[in-house]
Amino acid sequence: MLNLYELEQLAAFARYGTLSKAAEELHISQPTLTRTMRHLEEEFGVSLFVHGKNRLSFNETGMKAVEYANTLLSDAEDAVAQVRRFDQGLRTILVESCAPAPLWSLLPALSDQFPDKTISSRLAEISAIPERVKNNNCEIGILPYHIEDDTMECVPFIREELSVCLSPDHALAGCPSVTLEISPGYLRYLYSKRRCCERADGTGPD
Repeated sequence: MLNLYELEQLAAFARYGTLSKAAEELHISQPTLTRTMRHLEEEFGVSLFVHGKNRLSFNETGMKAVEYANTLLSDAEDAVAQVRRFDQGLRTILVESCAPAPLWSLLPALSDQFPDKTISSRLAEISAIPERVKNNNCEIGILPYHIEDDTMECVPFIREELSVCLSPDHALAGCPSVTLEISPGYLRYLYSKRRCCERADGTGPD
């Protein structure tokens, strides 16, 4: 049966071009590497090398063996990473949120309810959160609105109420309420004006 460490030596021989250089990089002796190449030929049951005087080089079949060896090594690394991520997922609850405020109360509650798990969080783009939940990239996603999707359960969590302070002569002063559809334009304008004041006097607004 093929041995991954031996395939790694085969790939290193192909990568570095000579047995001596490959052995140096792998921190093994050249005779050890030579024995491995001989053993790999026995495992494959075909000739992989051109055996010259004091020199070993790949034949066409050997290069194909290197190609498969690199694929197997890559698959093996991926398998290890996937298993580690799976194990980490069993012990971790990842929350992705559109804003930091909901995390302030949710994370402590999760820590209390699941003391044996690591609670992790990150801010994410709103549009990306539903897909990441569906693909099991995170366990909980926090959005600013309800979504209809049969593959997920969407429940209300918190309701945030904001107040807007306006001068009496402001265009919105007579409105009983200000919706998000109206206010962003004004907020952006006020923010831009604030930044201009900072640039003008160098000290920033009061």
